[in-house]
Amino acid sequence: MPKDRKPNDEARQLLDSLLAFQTETGPKFSPQTLMAFIAVAAAPYGVTAGELARTVGVTQPGIARITADLGQTNRYGEPGLGLIEAVPDENEPRRHLYTLTDRGRQRMIQLLTPLYGPLESYPAVNASVRAAMSQRGRQLRQALKSRKTREPEAS
Repeated sequence: MPKDRKPNDEARQLLDSLLAFQTETGPKFSPQTLMAFIAVAAAPYGVTAGELARTVGVTQPGIARITADLGQTNRYGEPGLGLIEAVPDENEPRRHLYTLTDRGRQRMIQLLTPLYGPLESYPAVNASVRAAMSQRGRQLRQALKSRKTREPEAS
């Protein structure tokens, strides 16, 4: 933190960022929704619903509602927030991993910038890490696309 900045300046910026997130999410905003979003962001290779439920401290049905709200379509068939997506796990096709969408990554950057500055200044996020995360994201999206385009097997 620069010498001329005070902790309350960062706290105010973080609060502003969280209030903007609350405005975007509307009535779907809850501490658990925010925690789930952060937990997905903290898992660059994806996280299962069970892991999310344990991390956030909610039941499986609870995390299903939260992930639906954060995803493309909520549980009522209405548009979701589009911040996360579920992709099949390469190692266990019946299981899905939740990852951030491009919109989710941008939103997370907006939430973190008041605390840490621009993404490029994060010490732990260098070009090779970003490239690896991007590569994994492409692989997961490709796996999802190939699963959607497969024709059903004849019985």
